[in-house]
Amino acid sequence: MHHASAFPLLGLLSAALVGLGNRVRGGLWGASIAQRVHWGSTTARIVAWGGSCALAAAISLAIAHGTIWHALLLVPLMWAGATVPMFGGIDLGRQNGTYTRDFCALLLHGVLCVLPACVTFAMLHYRVAPLLAAGILMPTCYVTAYGIRWSCPALGVLPADRPPLGELLFGAAVGLALTAVMLAGPH
Repeated sequence: MHHASAFPLLGLLSAALVGLGNRVRGGLWGASIAQRVHWGSTTARIVAWGGSCALAAAISLAIAHGTIWHALLLVPLMWAGATVPMFGGIDLGRQNGTYTRDFCALLLHGVLCVLPACVTFAMLHYRVAPLLAAGILMPTCYVTAYGIRWSCPALGVLPADRPPLGELLFGAAVGLALTAVMLAGPH
C-alpha cells in the first residue's frame, strides 16, 4: 500500500483509537472503568493514552516501513505528557478565570502534552510538525466541544458536560498527527 493512499484509512483508525484512549485517560476511567478495573490513574494513563498512541503509530510504521520499535517509545513519552496539569483551563472561563487565560492554559497543556514525543522523534529525524500542531490545537478542540451539542452517554459525553468531547477531539487530532509523522518516517 502506498503511503499516501494509506493515510485516510489509517488516519481515521488512529483518530478513533487515540481519541478513545484520550477519553479513557481523561474522565471516563474514573467515571466508569475504575469501578471494575482496580488500577491506579497512572496505570490508566500509560495503558489508555500511551498504549493507544503506540498502537496507532505501530500500525502506521509497520505498513509504511516494516518496523515498529520507534512506536514503543510513545508509551512512556505520551504518559509523561499526560501527567502535565491542565492549569485550570478546562472550563474556558465559564467558571474560573477568563476565556483568554484558560485558552492559553490549554495551549500550554497541549504543547507540553506532545513535547516529550516531539523532542524524541525529532532527534530520531522524524518531521514532528504535525504532532506539535496537534498540541497547539488543544484549546481549539475544547472551544469546538463547547460549541457542539453532541452527546454519547457510552463515552461519558453528556449534553451538559463539554470537556469529554474536547478530550475525544484532541485525541483524534493527535492520532491523525501520529499517522502523518509515522507514515512519513525518518528523513
